[in-house]
Amino acid sequence: MTRTPDEIVKKELRKESKFICSLPDCYSPFLEYHHFDPPWHIENHHNPSGMISLCPQHHREADAGVWTNEQLRKMKNDNINNEDLSIVEGKLNYLRNKFLLKAGGNYYYNNTLYDVVLKGRPLIWFNINDEGLKMLNVELFNSQGDVYFKIVDNSWDVNNNVKDVICPPSGKKLRVNFDNGDYFKLEFKEIDTLEKLNYEISNLYINEMRQEIPFTILKCSLKLKEFNLNFQEHKSFASGIMLSNCFMLDCRVGVAL
Repeated sequence: MTRTPDEIVKKELRKESKFICSLPDCYSPFLEYHHFDPPWHIENHHNPSGMISLCPQHHREADAGVWTNEQLRKMKNDNINNEDLSIVEGKLNYLRNKFLLKAGGNYYYNNTLYDVVLKGRPLIWFNINDEGLKMLNVELFNSQGDVYFKIVDNSWDVNNNVKDVICPPSGKKLRVNFDNGDYFKLEFKEIDTLEKLNYEISNLYINEMRQEIPFTILKCSLKLKEFNLNFQEHKSFASGIMLSNCFMLDCRVGVAL
């Protein structure tokens, strides 16, 4: 048995702590999972009743014995009994001057205004800061125009109809699942060798991106059921139309759906 619990246990612990660190007044969504009753060194287990979700800093402190089992148990129970869901928010610290967006199996690079537009509204795009580095922006909205998840210049928050928030401490991944079946998922990957380029990019576009090494790929997938929009890993579906392996380069708008 490894010290890392399976996804079912992680999901239960995240939901219990409302997707943030269990410590009072700590709102970090970057979570790890602490074994305290009994501690891991006494018994190797993944029993969620004896575990608690903590941010990396507070996990290290818990491992060092800063809190007693009784104190950790109280934190756990307080979270279980708290029915209020606070805004879950975090920040993506990736700043690069070269991002290749891979969204729904299609590629977007150096588009000047927006990468993806939905119903006349921007869905995914980048802004540029004073140092010339790109910052991610995303808005998920419903058919009434209400935004229920957003990333504004790398800072993200979600406060409505949340089923799960998966935010590993590495800062390279984020996934938000919603009660209605919608989701948004991203992952950053560095491309600093030709071998990595060949693995990540379709052969059709190797030549276009070879000279751009090093750069960062941002992989995005999502589902918006109200709009029949589904960006899968290798394909995009929008109201019955399928797009795959397209390259939107140096456009004003990459694609308008």
